[in-house]
Amino acid sequence: MAGIGNPSRFFETLRELGARVNERPFPDHHPFSASDLTPAPGETLVMTAKDAVKCRERTADAWYLAVDARLPKAFWRQLQQQLSELGIRPSAPTREDHDG
Repeated sequence: MAGIGNPSRFFETLRELGARVNERPFPDHHPFSASDLTPAPGETLVMTAKDAVKCRERTADAWYLAVDARLPKAFWRQLQQQLSELGIRPSAPTREDHDG
């Protein structure tokens, strides 16, 4: 299940990881109910990390997919330039912040 802006991308990522996916998309910021969080018989509920934070009090029988985003150096250069133009002195990103 995914309650994010582009749930199809999440489902595709699960497929790329080898999962058989029964898509359960919800609108971004969906107020989940107990029935939303109940997997079908024989299925495992997998959600985004964002949704897991919102649902941790409501379900103990679910998994979430953690994602590690790495932004390219070009992004950091453009961001630093824009901040500089605003008079904000940006700090340099650490090695863990970008794709090296």
